[in-house]
Amino acid sequence: NQQRIPMRIIQGICAVAAVATGVIASDDFSCTYSPVPGATFDLSPLERFYTSPSYDITDGNIPCTTEIESNYTYTFNVCNDVTGTIPDGCERAAALQYPVDDPDTCYAAGRIDGDTGASWSLLDETDPTVGVALTYPDGDDCHHNAEHETENTPRTFVLEFFCADVAYPAPESAYELSHCTYTVTMSSFFGCPTECAVAGRSLCGNGHCAWDANREEAYCFCDDGYYGDDCSSTSDPDAVSLDTTTIGMLGTLLAISLVLMGVVLFLVRQIKAYRRDASMYMRLQGGDMDSGV
Repeated sequence: NQQRIPMRIIQGICAVAAVATGVIASDDFSCTYSPVPGATFDLSPLERFYTSPSYDITDGNIPCTTEIESNYTYTFNVCNDVTGTIPDGCERAAALQYPVDDPDTCYAAGRIDGDTGASWSLLDETDPTVGVALTYPDGDDCHHNAEHETENTPRTFVLEFFCADVAYPAPESAYELSHCTYTVTMSSFFGCPTECAVAGRSLCGNGHCAWDANREEAYCFCDDGYYGDDCSSTSDPDAVSLDTTTIGMLGTLLAISLVLMGVVLFLVRQIKAYRRDASMYMRLQGGDMDSGV
């Protein structure tokens, strides 16, 4: 007979594994975000655990600028601290920054559970289907301000998720767009409101995700000839409903017509029977109903 392992033992094993890898889930932070009715985001499928490698990217030099910005390697997780092994002396955080020329030195680029705490925001307040941003504040200090004067400024790490028909997102760029704030961009259908359905591994199937300002909700706008929540059906539900209604109306009209025909036939028979009875009565009386004699 198979013996079932008690849940408390399973939980204990998971806790030991978490401590061994240095990764403890941030239970107080929700990886879902509902900024407005009709738009909900869920990035929990992107969260990495235990021995799964964190996301990483090496970038920094902003294109089309006169200055040459320094490149850094960034390692980060979504809604949790980074996973895997980190260099000695590094503090585990939601995002780490490594100088390219000194990979053994690292800085916490942002923390999910710092004094300020991670926060959500829309990339476009007027259109939730553009995407969503997740910000990790409270990183290690930069020891100068934007004017390069000596001043401690906490690092901030921003993850921008753009809504796109991409099943497996990967970091695309990492720039210091403002002083001591590092922004990483990723494109994925996880950056879309969950109201825009995914058919298989495709966002909105034969359509696109968009925000309806009149209805104040996000949904899949289907291409011509496609229907359904995920735009994968070729059957028009309105046409099916119309045909059913028409058949019902025709059936009702047919029933009424049959009833009216029955009433008319009944009346005709009654009139004929009345005339026949009246004619016979007149003959018995010695007259003719038609001649009036």
